[in-house]
Amino acid sequence: MSFSRAQLALTVLVVLTTLCGSALARAQGRGSLVPPAAAKKGAPTWHFKLVGGGTWYDNPFFVGAAPGTTWSTTGEASLGHDHRFRSGVFTWSGNGGAIYYPEVDGLNQPTYGGAVSLSWSPGRGRTKIDMRQDYQRSNTRSLVTLDPEGLPLPTSGLDSAISYLTFDQKLSRSWEFQAGGNYVYRRYDDPRLIGGDEAGANARLGTRAGRNGLVFLAYQYTSSRIQGNALRSHQGRLGYHRRPLQGFVLEVAGGFGYVESVQKMYPSGRAAIASIGRKASIEARYARSFGQAFGYGRPTIADIFSGIATWTPVRRLTASADYNFGYRRSPGDEANTITSWIVSGGFGWDVGGGVGFVARYSKEHNDSYAATVPVKGNKVLVALSYGVDWR
Repeated sequence: MSFSRAQLALTVLVVLTTLCGSALARAQGRGSLVPPAAAKKGAPTWHFKLVGGGTWYDNPFFVGAAPGTTWSTTGEASLGHDHRFRSGVFTWSGNGGAIYYPEVDGLNQPTYGGAVSLSWSPGRGRTKIDMRQDYQRSNTRSLVTLDPEGLPLPTSGLDSAISYLTFDQKLSRSWEFQAGGNYVYRRYDDPRLIGGDEAGANARLGTRAGRNGLVFLAYQYTSSRIQGNALRSHQGRLGYHRRPLQGFVLEVAGGFGYVESVQKMYPSGRAAIASIGRKASIEARYARSFGQAFGYGRPTIADIFSGIATWTPVRRLTASADYNFGYRRSPGDEANTITSWIVSGGFGWDVGGGVGFVARYSKEHNDSYAATVPVKGNKVLVALSYGVDWR
């Protein structure tokens, strides 16, 4: 399966306007169950894209009651290159642009960032190593994909860096081992938002169960640092997953988590199902995590529910809708909660000649224990893109 220039440009817009497939999700092992299309031999290796659009808000600062409506414009250019060699691929990309708020002071800013990644399979395919480093200077309101767990934040410039590494080794025809690590860094311009960083390590031992199934035992360690204070947690899970390229996809795992700061055990688990067809796919998932609420500056136990559906009724048109719900509470003070959700829907149109168009609506809601009233906001985004790809 290959992509046209316009479809590749639309991919950029989908990344900018949906809640799934973010770098943070990949770093924390929560990538989509729907597999990406593999690149064909002879596919383009250079990718240049221009994206421009506008966004309307009814609560631009996303604090308290809505102070009125406003809008912003965004422009971005990106260039990327894939260097394929015998046993893998090395990819780099960079982007630069700006966000402009005509009616609001203090929020205009440049945006820039880049990423490098390596996917390498030495040893006749029995070993696979994947690593990636991302950095992005952006805005909490323009790139909701920076937080796949759907926790909306007040408007602020931010710096975000994400690193991850995974190592896969086939031990035999039936057994396989995986180990990895990740690191997430966030800093905000707004002094009311508290930056932090989070490091994690994981290991998994599994045995094949049927053609596409795997029974596994997994361990995950997480260390979150907030203003110099560390929160450490451990999780152990027993699970099963089934991941064919098409059809019904399933993942389920359960076990226990231990939070060192409160010396307490909690149930731990994750579950995901997906149905993958030629023209449509639907995915739903649940996960419990032990980490921090970025921006709030406090440790949390988070229960996250999400779902996404995509449909391609005709060749050049794709529609999608997604929903993210998060319920967070502080270890040792479980009455201190944050409840949030984001729902969005829209479509992407491959106009032709490398041109793509996207329109999307999203509604956001935050309700924390400390707030006197819930914070709500609506947003409408439209964007046009142009992409050129060559060898």
